Amino acid sequence: MRAEGIARNARPAAGNARPNAISTFSSKNIMEKISIRFRKLRIAWTAAWGAACVLLIVFWVRSYWWLDGLSYARGTTYVSIFTSTGIAGFNCASWPNGTRMGNKPGFEWVSFRVPAPPNQDIKPLMWVWRPEGPLITVPVWCCESVLVLSAALPWLRYRFSLRTLLIATTLFAVVLGLVVLAAHR
Repeated sequence: MRAEGIARNARPAAGNARPNAISTFSSKNIMEKISIRFRKLRIAWTAAWGAACVLLIVFWVRSYWWLDGLSYARGTTYVSIFTSTGIAGFNCASWPNGTRMGNKPGFEWVSFRVPAPPNQDIKPLMWVWRPEGPLITVPVWCCESVLVLSAALPWLRYRFSLRTLLIATTLFAVVLGLVVLAAHR
């Protein structure tokens, strides 16, 4: 048994065209085994993000008639995520100590009808830093695009060079710089 294992791993003779067992472990074979190994995880990942995508589409359609949101209050801090008239938003506010909040502590689901003329104070794309905290709004289709990309991400191949990584990092830094520039104006 031991002699067979040594003979199987030995280098082939010059006239023998049969490759040894070690040479069958190429990087392509290893990547195929890894992709098969994590196939169920990729399917579960895609299903979870797909379900989130469908749920966001439901809230998107519903947002033209109802304002829906999930809020969390604790002490003088208030955080909420909401959808209204095709807009998704994030609101965070923290007031000084001694301020009385009307919200119950903990998580709360908020849902009420959108008024006939919608609130014009909330713009589709807004990034406001108020003294009590940030208010960020984006169109719901932007959030939907991120969810679709997250669902498709595990199925994309990640073969890229260092040059591609540097270009992507530079583009990301330029976009972040433009966002900071726009926020300060």
